[in-house]
Amino acid sequence: MISFSRRNKIANKSALEKSSALKPVRYDRRFVFFLLLASLVLILSHSVLENRFEPAVGVVIEKDIYVPKEFVYTDEYNARLKWEEEFKKIPEPFRYSDAGFSASTDKLLRYFSNNAEDSQFADLIITNPAKRTHAQKQVKELIDKARKTGLLEKTYSEDEKVRIIDRTGIERIVSSSELMQPGNWEQYFTDLDQDESARISGLLDKFLSPTLKYDESRAIKEFDRIKADNLPEKITFHTEEPIILAGQELSERHVEILKQLEQYLEKRNFLMLAALLGFVMLTVVFGVLYMKKFLPFIYDNVRDVAAIAFAFGSIVFICYIVQIVAVKVEIGSLKFTNAVLPVAALALTLSLIINARISIVFSVLASILISIILASRSALMAAFIFGSLTGVLNGVSVRRRSELFMSGVWIAIVEAIVICLVGILHGEPFDALRADLISVIVSGLLCASIAQVLLLPLEMISHRVSNFTLLELSDLNHPLLQQLLRKAPGTFQHSQHLALLAQSAAKAIGANSLLARIGAYFHDIGKMDKPEYFTENQSSNENPHDKLKPSLSAAVIRNHVLDGVGLAEAARVPSAVIDFIWQHHGTGLISVFYRRALELSGEDENVNRLDYQYPGPKPQTPETGILMLADSVEAAMRSINSPSANKIERMVKKIIADVFESGQLDECELTLKDLTMIADDFTRTLCAMYHTRRVVYPEANEILEAEKKKQE
Repeated sequence: MISFSRRNKIANKSALEKSSALKPVRYDRRFVFFLLLASLVLILSHSVLENRFEPAVGVVIEKDIYVPKEFVYTDEYNARLKWEEEFKKIPEPFRYSDAGFSASTDKLLRYFSNNAEDSQFADLIITNPAKRTHAQKQVKELIDKARKTGLLEKTYSEDEKVRIIDRTGIERIVSSSELMQPGNWEQYFTDLDQDESARISGLLDKFLSPTLKYDESRAIKEFDRIKADNLPEKITFHTEEPIILAGQELSERHVEILKQLEQYLEKRNFLMLAALLGFVMLTVVFGVLYMKKFLPFIYDNVRDVAAIAFAFGSIVFICYIVQIVAVKVEIGSLKFTNAVLPVAALALTLSLIINARISIVFSVLASILISIILASRSALMAAFIFGSLTGVLNGVSVRRRSELFMSGVWIAIVEAIVICLVGILHGEPFDALRADLISVIVSGLLCASIAQVLLLPLEMISHRVSNFTLLELSDLNHPLLQQLLRKAPGTFQHSQHLALLAQSAAKAIGANSLLARIGAYFHDIGKMDKPEYFTENQSSNENPHDKLKPSLSAAVIRNHVLDGVGLAEAARVPSAVIDFIWQHHGTGLISVFYRRALELSGEDENVNRLDYQYPGPKPQTPETGILMLADSVEAAMRSINSPSANKIERMVKKIIADVFESGQLDECELTLKDLTMIADDFTRTLCAMYHTRRVVYPEANEILEAEKKKQE
C-alpha cells in the first residue's frame, strides 16, 4: 500500500513531467537539432576531408592506396621526362666573353718566372729550369689557343655539339672536341712526369678563366619554349581507383600523384566542408519542417525528437564505420562495395519505435545524405530508398524477433533487385554487380541486427516501447497481473474486456493495437490496494462507500491512479504503459461522489471540484484516448438490461459523444472520423461479447411441460 506522502510525490512528479514533456521548451528542441547537426558534420567530415599523405620515394606500401575523391592529375612527371629529352637534343648555348681572361693569364705566367719559388704556390712549380722554360712555353701556346678557339666553362665526357654565340649574337654549332675544355691539360704536358703535369694542370684550372660561358638565360627560354610546346597530359583518377597496390615501392611518379592529390584535397577542403554543412543543414531542416507541419504531436515531444536525432546520427556513424571496415574485407577475389552500408536500419528502427510516417521521411533523407556523402553512386541511392521503404513496410508489423530477421532479408532482396535493374539500365555487366549483390546481403543482415541493438536506448530516450517489449508484457503471468488476478479478480476481468475493445478499435483506425492491449492490462493495477472499494470486485450488496464521506470515497477512487503508477514504476514497467494509468481517466470528474458532496453540503460549506477530479493528464495519444473511451463504454455496458444491438449502439455513441464534448480527447489526435470508426468497432465487439443475437434455449422443466402438453 502506498502512503499519502508517496502519492503526493508521484503527483508532483507527474506535474513536472507534464510541464517538461508535454510542453517542451523550444530551447530544448533547438539544442537537439544543433547536436544532431554538429554530430553529422563531425562524422561525415572525416569522409569529406581526407588525411594528409606523406609519400617518399622507395617506401614499400603496406596497404593499397585508392583515390578517395575523383580528381584530375597533371602528369608533370612524364612531361618533365619529355622536356628533358627534347632539351638534350638542343646543343647547349655558350656566349663568348674574354672579360678577365688577360688578367688571369698574366697572373698564371708569373708563377713560371724565376721568383715563383717565393710565392705561396711554389710547391706547384717545376724547379728544374729547363723543364720550367719548356712548360712556360707550352702554357703560352695553350693560352693563345684558348683565346683563339675558346675555352669552355664545363667539360664534356664525349664529343658533343655546342652552340657558340659571338658578340654580335650570331650562333654557330661546333663540336666540343674542337674547343678547349677545363680539366684536360695533362694531354699537353706528356714530356713531363705525372706529378709535374698534375701541378701545372692545377694551376691552369685555378687561374685560367673560360672564354665561353654557359648562357643560362638563353637555356631557360629554350626550356620554357619546349614546355609550352609539350603541355602535360591530364589524367582523370576516379573514386576508389588504385594509385598503388600493397607491396609495391613508391616511385617518383607515385609520389607526384600523391602530392598533387593532397594539394587538390587541401584546396577543396574548405568548399567541401561548406557544402557538407549546407547539405546536412538542408537535410535536418526538411526533417524538422515535415515534423512541425504534418506530425506536430511528435515535434512537440522533445523525447521523440531526441530519439529520432539519436537514431539518425547513430545510423550515419555506423555507416561510416562499416565503410571503413568493409574496404579491408575480401571474399575470395570480391571486395565489399558501398552497397553494404546499412542505411535501411534507420527505417526499420523508427518504424518499430515511433511510426511509419516519420520513418519514411527520415529514412529517405538519410538515404540521400549517405549515398551522396559516403557512397557517391546514384544506383545506391535508389537501392537505399527502396530498401528503407521495405524496412518501413515490414517494421510496422513486426511482432517477433524472427520477423525482424525476415525484414532484413526482404531489405536485402529489394536492394539487390534495384541494383540489378539500375545496372541493366546503365549497361553494366553482371560480373560488375556481383560485389554489390554480396554487399546488400550483408547489409540486410546488418539492418536487422542494428535495429535490435538500437531499440533499447531509443526506448529509454523516447519513453516509448517496441513491440518486443510489449509482447513480453502481454504475458498474463507478469507479477503485477498475477497480483491483480488474486487481489482484484473483477478488475482483472474488466481489464481483459477492455483489452479486447481497445485492441480491436486501435487496429480499426491504424493505431498501435498491441500497445492499446497492454495498456488496458495494466491501467487499473492500482485498484488491487483497495479492491473492495470498486464495484467490479464487490461480491455482496454491501458497499464500503456507504460508510465514508464523499470526499474520502473520491480520494480512494482517485488514488487508484497514483497507486497504480507507484506499483508500475516499482516493477519497471515502461513509461509508455504507465501513461495509460495516468491518462485513462484524464482530468474527468468523479461525478457520483461530487454530486453526493453537493447534496450533503450545507449552505455555507464549499465543495472543491478539484478534489473530485482525476489527476490527469488528458489522453495524449490515440491509444490512451481509445482506452478512456473503452473504459467508459464497458462501465456503461454493465448497466444495460437485456442488451441488444440497438441498445449497445445508442449507448456507445452517447458515451463517446459525452467524452468528446467534455474536452478529454482534445490532446490525443483522434479525429471525428476516428471516433466514428471506434464507435462502430466498439458496437461490433460488444455485440459479439454479449451474444446479443444468441438463441434463447429453453430450460429442462420447460421442455417437460411442453412434452406433457403434447401428450394431452
